[in-house]
Amino acid sequence: MTLALVLGAGGTHAAFEVGAVRWLTDHGYEYSIICGTSGGALNASRLAEGEIAGSDPAIARLERDWLALRNDADMWQPKPWLSRLGMDQQKLLRDSSLWDNIPWVFLGVKLLAGFVGAVDCKDFVNTLKAGLGDDSLFSMDPIRARLQATPASGGLNVSAIANSVIRMRLATVGLDSGRLRWIDNAGNLLDAAGQPVAGAASIPLTEGVLASAAIPVVFDPVTLNGERFTDGGVRQFVPIQAAVDTGADQVFAVVASKPGPPSVATGTFAGKGLLDIAARAADLMADEVQQKELAPAQWAGAQLTTIRPTIDLPDSLTVDPGWITILMAYGYMRAFDAVRGEVGNFASADEIVKGRLDIWDRENSAGQAVPMRGLLKWPTKAELTNLRAAKRALARSVAARIHGGGDVSAEIRRCWLQWERHTWNPSLFPDMWSDLHFQDGTSLQRESPPQLGAAVGIRPSGTLSPGVLTPFEVVAEDALLPGTKIGGTFVVDGNPAVSGNTNAGYTFQFEPGIHHVVLQLPNYGPQPAHSFLVRNYPAPGVEIQIATPPPPLKLNTPTTFTVVAKDRHGLPITRGFVTIDNPGRQAQDVYPETFPFAPGVTVKDFIFRAKTVRRRNPATGEVTIDTLVPTGVVQIPGFDDVHLDLGFSLDGPM
Repeated sequence: MTLALVLGAGGTHAAFEVGAVRWLTDHGYEYSIICGTSGGALNASRLAEGEIAGSDPAIARLERDWLALRNDADMWQPKPWLSRLGMDQQKLLRDSSLWDNIPWVFLGVKLLAGFVGAVDCKDFVNTLKAGLGDDSLFSMDPIRARLQATPASGGLNVSAIANSVIRMRLATVGLDSGRLRWIDNAGNLLDAAGQPVAGAASIPLTEGVLASAAIPVVFDPVTLNGERFTDGGVRQFVPIQAAVDTGADQVFAVVASKPGPPSVATGTFAGKGLLDIAARAADLMADEVQQKELAPAQWAGAQLTTIRPTIDLPDSLTVDPGWITILMAYGYMRAFDAVRGEVGNFASADEIVKGRLDIWDRENSAGQAVPMRGLLKWPTKAELTNLRAAKRALARSVAARIHGGGDVSAEIRRCWLQWERHTWNPSLFPDMWSDLHFQDGTSLQRESPPQLGAAVGIRPSGTLSPGVLTPFEVVAEDALLPGTKIGGTFVVDGNPAVSGNTNAGYTFQFEPGIHHVVLQLPNYGPQPAHSFLVRNYPAPGVEIQIATPPPPLKLNTPTTFTVVAKDRHGLPITRGFVTIDNPGRQAQDVYPETFPFAPGVTVKDFIFRAKTVRRRNPATGEVTIDTLVPTGVVQIPGFDDVHLDLGFSLDGPM
């Protein structure tokens, strides 16, 4: 099949697309066609570079692009007239536009509604009048500079795109002609049917990318071949048609906005003014266009899979490193949910993202001193306590998704261990889980952060008996979800005959020694080996003695002696060693000093030798004489060392 990747409009919501593409790439989905519009065009152009010798994979380069963004100025900047507005007025304008809930092409309608609704002073009106002579609110110069940098500095590799095996189509719309145009790998302008536009020369590819992303009212139109072009979403939010026309029979469409506006109660718009009605109409028109573009009936012969969020996302014109990271993680999860058909996991992905966005918001006051009424508001113990609780809840949500079979990125698996990313540095409390001390003199003790994984136990616990059929069970539960069983398999010592499923009872017979259990727990990653001991003899009741000759033994005399060890049942111990510490050993003594049980130990002609040690006290000059006599130790696997009483008498010759 010919697979196409289609990336829709979305502003900074396009970070969601990056996470989705990462999941698709990690799981072997290789696309030969890529189509994009607006924010999706920025992503598509980087991915169209394909594999470049000596460079990271295309998806890694795209991730690096996004993770390098720190604030709005990295992508766009307000026009001078807009900058003259106060920050409160700019915020009012952005908030009233509600642009985060609709596709970008209808942003202009709502944006103007927001402007008019925000008019409450003469200065604002005068500034607005001055701005009406401009063609946009923001300039894309920062994006342009990034795209036009050399490839070595992170710029778009135009040569790689021109020679790529991935066919690219970027959507844009001419303001004069009103026509939809496509931009291909070589910078050619194509008509809606994919044919070259008569008389049109090829264009600089970076300008073509910017034309596709030039949201009406928000960004400057881009001039291509003498005509000004604007956002491709004016005619196609999700350019699936281009993918099908280019030969795709399998399409992954990544849409960076949730399904359209919900119905509201009858009478909601009774008495509403023209601005509210205009904003509602913009929502409905945008939803209608998207529904038609995503309707399966339109793509006869092509298999369409749509990957999209199902919750409201943060403001799509705000560049925040934390939001970018969270949206990338959301796209990764949603790609799994959509492609694998795991509808039951939709709620788990939404819960995780909502939890992270809430934590991100909490951290803005819990991690830094915030100016308030001319003073600084410092973080409090209560805020950090609540933040830790929220992160523990987040960890449980992630654990629940994993347990339910849902995929998550590596970043999500540890996101609660540290702060979310912000435009500020959490220097007050670099480690939120450590001992924390606050301005008011209160403190918060160190806590161990939650850890994903499995809690594994072996039943029966303790020491097992050898040579008898023994009930046996490997219990596996989620470490963060007590009582939640984990299905998996185990094998003991690599022996298929001693294997089975976790949390199920079996009966096995084991030989003495240490045994190792290897587990396979789907979705929980590699597991450490677990071990248990089968002791030949239980520790209590072991009897060890010198049988012949009976103590006391003689020093400096060849002696044949026997050591025996019995368990509490009187049966001989067959494993272990007897070690003799012979302090007076001489050069001619060639016999060993460690002897294995077989089952007892018999040693012939062993010469026990003591040693005299003279010690002088430097302070007093007093001399003491000590005699070190031989000692014995019995070592049995699985037991503490046992002293062997040799019962020496020092009456014999020394």
